[in-house]
Amino acid sequence: MKMFYNNCECLEKLMYYGKVKPFTHNYDLSIMSDEPEVGTLCLVNNVVENIGHMENNKWVVKKEVKEELFPINYCPICGKEIMYKTLSDDMIHRLTKNS
Repeated sequence: MKMFYNNCECLEKLMYYGKVKPFTHNYDLSIMSDEPEVGTLCLVNNVVENIGHMENNKWVVKKEVKEELFPINYCPICGKEIMYKTLSDDMIHRLTKNS
């Protein structure tokens, strides 16, 4: 698992507005060529799909919003390299332990 540090102000703002998120196993990997390590920062692209159906000869609209993630190594605004620390299994256990 990776944890980013020493990030720039513009990257913090992008994260605040949901345009950049750390990767978790909850995201669909079908659009990615390689599976990123958990914690890798990714650009977020929201895709709206109409998964409706026909009912009484009329189309019933049902919209679903999906997030596509694209791993990044540099801030998309200022170009500063994103720095990561790799967390040990013991540290991950301490961070995720229920208290």
